[in-house]
Amino acid sequence: MRTGKGQLRNRHAQLFTLAIAALAILCTEYVNASPNVLVYNNLRVVDSEERVAAIQGVISDRLELSSLSAIDVQPILYRLAAAGVTAYIVPANGKESYLDAERAEVNMWKPLQLASWVHSGGTLILLDGASPGGGGANSFSQLLDELMRSAGPVLPRCKGYTFKSEDYVVRRVEEWSPLGRLPYAIKVRPYQGFSGLVCAGDPGTILYSMRGSGGDPRNDVSAASVWRLGAGNIFWIGSSFQLPNPGGGFKTLLAGAVAQSSPPPPAKSPPPSPDGFPPPFDFSGDVPPPYDDVPPPGDYYPPPAE
Repeated sequence: MRTGKGQLRNRHAQLFTLAIAALAILCTEYVNASPNVLVYNNLRVVDSEERVAAIQGVISDRLELSSLSAIDVQPILYRLAAAGVTAYIVPANGKESYLDAERAEVNMWKPLQLASWVHSGGTLILLDGASPGGGGANSFSQLLDELMRSAGPVLPRCKGYTFKSEDYVVRRVEEWSPLGRLPYAIKVRPYQGFSGLVCAGDPGTILYSMRGSGGDPRNDVSAASVWRLGAGNIFWIGSSFQLPNPGGGFKTLLAGAVAQSSPPPPAKSPPPSPDGFPPPFDFSGDVPPPYDDVPPPGDYYPPPAE
């Protein structure tokens, strides 16, 4: 069934209200938040260790954190919840896509568990995603569709946009928003680590963009957007943080997205193992679990063979 412009505008307004409600209180608690942050640092996806350090510096310089760590493989759902991670940041800088690096075509449980974690209250923050060589693709497009599949029939269906000349992206939320005092416009330049998204389906709540035609948000070139999923949020920010100073607006967006993250529900203990079976693997966070291509154990185990 096709979604009319009126229906999409209503859904966009609802998403805006939900996102703003989820981000409220940030202006008053911005410096008091103590998030637990995990940054993805797989160099098959991320440009360099220096890029990871720059992203971590943006956050630690602005927020009081309870924890800031890095990991090169997506943890299983239980470990994310047990560790109390509130924000999971994934940069992707023109290399392999996140889904390819995580071998999601085999490990199909990985995007499902990531969506479940967000749905329960986690904050996922995706940075950049520009394709190699500056083409018109974005490596997060498929991931966004997979994560938002449970939210309804209208998927984001985003494509990448390459800035080929100096442009300004304009703030689409209030100046004194829950994300803090944001500049009215941010200048983006070609070949300096800025990318855009054009979403033909559900554009989410656009935070910064260049206006498209007809007043339809599906025609806007977004430089930063947020999608509400259950009790959590998925942010996409089009800065790769390649430059030492990528613009105060992008830094504020990143810090604000982290600051609004809230603790997920308490983790459930793994199921006990029957006699003769080893306990479930306790993922430490630095080494991928054995048999990475096998989904984590469920709520039961098969009985031993006779």
